[in-house]
This record gives sequence, structure tokens and C-alpha cells, in this order.
Amino acid sequence: FPGDNALGGERHSREAFERWFERLYRLIPEIEFEVRDVAVRGWPWDTAVAVEWGDRGRGADGTEYENEGAHWIRLRWGKATEVHAYLDTEKVTRGCWQPARTRASRRRPPLRLPISCDSFTGVTGPPVIIFAVTQEPEQSAKATDPGQLPAEAVDATRRTHLANERTQLAWWRTGLTALAVALGVGRVVPELDQSATRWPYVVAGVGFALWGIVAIGYGTVHQSAIERALKEGQFVPSDRWPLAVLTVGGLALGLLTAMLILLD
Repeated sequence: FPGDNALGGERHSREAFERWFERLYRLIPEIEFEVRDVAVRGWPWDTAVAVEWGDRGRGADGTEYENEGAHWIRLRWGKATEVHAYLDTEKVTRGCWQPARTRASRRRPPLRLPISCDSFTGVTGPPVIIFAVTQEPEQSAKATDPGQLPAEAVDATRRTHLANERTQLAWWRTGLTALAVALGVGRVVPELDQSATRWPYVVAGVGFALWGIVAIGYGTVHQSAIERALKEGQFVPSDRWPLAVLTVGGLALGLLTAMLILLD
């Protein structure tokens, strides 16, 4: 959240955001929000959302507060990874100054923690995200500019990028292997065994083919996300639901193949 005020700073954990909301409602207990417009673009793995909003309320000391602004939000598979606020910070400072002096901010100084945002899933309240995560340009430059890094750090960065490429190639090899298995199960085996019923093998073959396509696609998308994060000096963990889908699908296809071998 921008500005040198009681709400300013960076938050990157759910607990920090909860503390931020607690502080907000201590400083401006009667605050209300109005969403005026929302614009969305991008793919599920890289979605950009712009929210225009207005808010008004009364501070803890009775001071009237009113502001307007916008939030820029980046989503990955439905989870927010970046949130930036754009608003009149002078109004925020004036609205929070007296309450901060008299009550809340004596007990807790403004949070300015160099932490990174993971997910906002489960946050309840008004339909406007009113916190922000901002990138520190100097830290990003130090993390990505080889001319400002020692030789050991540059070499470590190169190894990280190469490891990311190897991981992508591993996903591709796994997907291509699944496609080869799909061809063998769905077409070759029924041709060799004329007495076999064809449709169960066709179903298994199509399943292996779809599994391979998902593996190749996920490997490519995840590799691109990690490359972008590495350029910013961050890291993106693997999404759980694609791995869960691949795991469940692989187990189901394995059981189906075993049943075809035993029963036919």
C-alpha cells in the first residue's frame, strides 16, 4: 500500500493482510467501498484485473474520509500474486493521522516488510481488494542485472535457468511417452489381438493421449512462469491442482490398463 502513513508498506502473507485490515477498521471504522468498474484480460495462468473503486467513511476521531482509486491485480490460476494500489495517498494520510496519533499507531508502527505475496484465497469482506504489494526496483535490479552481481551469483542464476529448462524438457519427455503409450494401447494392441474388444483399448489410448497433452502444456506454462519470476528475483511454486489432476489421471489409467491385461 503506497504512502508514508499508518497503512503504508508491503504485505505478503495472509496474516499480515489480516493485521492490515484490523488496523484499517481501527483507523476508519465506518469505511465503505463501491466498485465502479472491473476490466479483465489474459489467460488463466496469467490474468490481469483492473478495479476502479471509491470509498468513504469516518475516522475514529470523527474525521470525514473519502477517496477513489484503482487496483491492478495479477492472477495465476485464480490466485492473486501481485496487487498494486493507485490512489491519493495524501487523503489517506490526513484520514489516518489523527486516529493514528490518538489510538492505533502508538501500539503498532507501520508495517514495511520485504515479503512476497502468495495467495489471497479465503479473504472475506467487501468485494474490493484494498491492499497492495509493490516491487522494490533496486532489489529487482540487483537480482537480475549480471553487471551488478558477483561471478558466483551470475553462475548460480545461469544454473537456475538451465535447471528450469531441463524441468520443461522432462515434462515434454513424459508427455511424449504418454502419447506413444496411447498409440500402442489404442491402436497397436487391438490390431495384434483380433479377438480383443476394441473400445476399452480405444478409451485407454485416448486417456493416455489427453494425459500427455496436459503434461506437455503444463510443463510449458510453468516454465514460462518461473522464467518471469526469476527475472524479478522471485520464485513460483508448482500449482497443486494440475499436479493433482495428472496424479489422479495417471492412477486411473494405470488401473484401467491393469484391468485390460488381467481380464482380456
